[in-house]
Amino acid sequence: MTTYADPPIIDEDLVRAVGADAVAGVLVVADGVVVDGTDRAAAVLGYDPGALVGTAVDRLFPDTLGATPLESGDRRMRTLDAVGADGSARPVALRTAPVDHEGERLLTAVVIPVERPPEYAYLRRTFEYGNDAVLVVDIEADRVRECNPRACDLFGYGREALLACAPSQLFPGEDESFRAFVRSVSEEGAGWTGELHSRHADGRSVPVEVTGTTLDLGGRPHLLVVVHDVSQRSTTERRLVALYDLTGELLRARTPTAVARLGSRFAARHLGFERNTVRLHDEETDYLTVVATTGDGAPDDRVPADDTTPLGRAYATRQTIVEHRDGARQVHVPLGDYGVFSVALAVPDETALTLRLAELTGTTLVSAFDAARREDLLCRREEQVRRTRESLDRLGRANALVRDIVQAVVAAPTRADIEQSVCDRLVASDLYADACILGRAADGAATPRASAGTSTDLFDVVVALDGSDGTPVVERLYDGEHWVARWLRDDPTLPPGARPAVAAGCRALAAVPVAHGSVVYGALLVSAPRLSAFGEEELASVRALGELVGFAVTAAAMTLVPDAPTIELEFRATDRELFFIQLCDALDCECELVWAGPTVDGRFIRYVAVEGAPPEAVSAFAAESPNVERHRVVSGHENGGLFEFVVTASKLHTLLELGASIRSVTARPGESRIVVEVPAGTDVRALVDTYRARHDDVQLVRKQHVVPTASLSGVVTASALGSLTERQRTVLQSAYFGGYYEWPRASTAEEIAAVIGISPSTFHEHLRKAHHHLLEALFEGSE
Repeated sequence: MTTYADPPIIDEDLVRAVGADAVAGVLVVADGVVVDGTDRAAAVLGYDPGALVGTAVDRLFPDTLGATPLESGDRRMRTLDAVGADGSARPVALRTAPVDHEGERLLTAVVIPVERPPEYAYLRRTFEYGNDAVLVVDIEADRVRECNPRACDLFGYGREALLACAPSQLFPGEDESFRAFVRSVSEEGAGWTGELHSRHADGRSVPVEVTGTTLDLGGRPHLLVVVHDVSQRSTTERRLVALYDLTGELLRARTPTAVARLGSRFAARHLGFERNTVRLHDEETDYLTVVATTGDGAPDDRVPADDTTPLGRAYATRQTIVEHRDGARQVHVPLGDYGVFSVALAVPDETALTLRLAELTGTTLVSAFDAARREDLLCRREEQVRRTRESLDRLGRANALVRDIVQAVVAAPTRADIEQSVCDRLVASDLYADACILGRAADGAATPRASAGTSTDLFDVVVALDGSDGTPVVERLYDGEHWVARWLRDDPTLPPGARPAVAAGCRALAAVPVAHGSVVYGALLVSAPRLSAFGEEELASVRALGELVGFAVTAAAMTLVPDAPTIELEFRATDRELFFIQLCDALDCECELVWAGPTVDGRFIRYVAVEGAPPEAVSAFAAESPNVERHRVVSGHENGGLFEFVVTASKLHTLLELGASIRSVTARPGESRIVVEVPAGTDVRALVDTYRARHDDVQLVRKQHVVPTASLSGVVTASALGSLTERQRTVLQSAYFGGYYEWPRASTAEEIAAVIGISPSTFHEHLRKAHHHLLEALFEGSE
């Protein structure tokens, strides 16, 4: 037997006294330090021979299970883990006993190597690597005797510092609750406590749940305490409560954008998603566009909504995608058809609960988007119903106004009366503030012909305005276009020309052509104090009113006013481009206009008598003329006949536009003579100047004042014709001059109806009514 103390302490007697055998080693300890030992003891503990002397007992047998074994003098055999020279655990059986040596009290220890059962390693690994903190607490000493690494992490202490703590230090403020827990476990053998709050070394509070059971270690009562960190669960619970609150908050949002912004801010403040982004799908571009973001969560403002990127793939597949980017995780949660909710997470934060919470947030956003869409649809429908009601009300009043204007137009004998009555009645209603009708002066410039209202001069406003293409608005009106403008009082882009009108209360202005067919007489201007004025239906009514005025002006120009003094004017035209002059030149014939009238589509019918040319030659020439759309031989003979021509434009259109009534038109080779009548008092010079400004080949060759002679037949004829509507008069005259009343008939009802642009049944209806009015006027007037 070899020992290493000088002088040796261990001898044969001591070995026999402590009961050691060949496999056992013997140590002698004084004041917590090994002072002697056998080589077998060194081998059991993994030391080189002699290396044990001077080694602290705490180094060999750490305070793991109660009091230091070599300090207790406990003669019972105990099994524990010693620490070898290399730091490894060495399971040993240990028995200690006191001895006296040269008057000094020493402690001897017998160390025997043991084999642990297989399950011991498993239990040890469970202790060391478990997810919960484990403490072994000496109840009597109020001291932590052992802990696992998770306990060090939970409380924020190193192992040595944690073993120096009393349990009460780990649960400050929870003293009574923890003591009650210890008493309960000591009495019952096991126990559990609800949520307590431990304190981390950095001072923060950590919510935990504690379970415990009793242990008897070395004859001393101990507790095995398991501490479960519930901070994640508490955080999750708070987030779920916050998510519930988010649902209520989002119900206040009325639009998808408002939902996205409110949801993004809430997720950052209350759900722990400090860096998040909401992108909505733009159907026009098929891109996902950022509408809300917090932190630096949105590096890409626009992302294609396809599978070329992880974010687009989440939208396209409707599945959550986790993207690794810049040392972090980007979680992309699809929001149905609306877009994608993206969250940036640090790697430690990427837990199943966090991912699930992000998906729940996305589900909540989708529900809010659905609610906002339904709310928006409901609001739109309610607004549509309200606007429809208002529109129907205005439309009803507008229709009533149009009926009133129609009656006034029918009763007005001249163009000036027609135009002024239209303006007066528009302004007299509560729908419009001002009205004006424009015409052309002799030089072709726009000039006001009639107006009503006092708030502003619409003529000055429109003349000063240009369209979006830079073309003056007035010129566009003469091209047959309509124009609508709406203005706000404080609009910085308000055109200077419109400012007086806006200052006077004008909020909307409509301008429509006054035209009949291809003849544009001028423009009707109407202003309203409402921004909503001149919607689709209302504008259609105003445009129809412009067409009505155009038709009435045309009809007035073609109708004699009985017994009213007139001025007869005769013009000579030599333009070789005129169809009738071309016809006479080409066939060496003469032509005379028998009657002219409008068709439904705005063209004009001409019944022309031709002498000096066979009908087939006239028809052949008309077929080649670009000014003739249709032609027909009404009646013919060897050297002439009556012809029907449908034309789109001629010099007669300008005269009609200027308010003249056509009385006769004759043509022969080289010239044409046009005789018209205008009401007495007409500015003949202005009319002639305007006519010649547009047709420079025309000359005024005669001017004569005409005073009609009253007669019974004239009164009856005037009364009869005055009782007819314009359509009835057109049908009757077309039938008469078209040879419908001849026998055999030169034209059928179907042929005349086709020229006018109506159906045969409508033709017969108007014709019967015209016959009734004529016969009624004839017989009742003769009495």
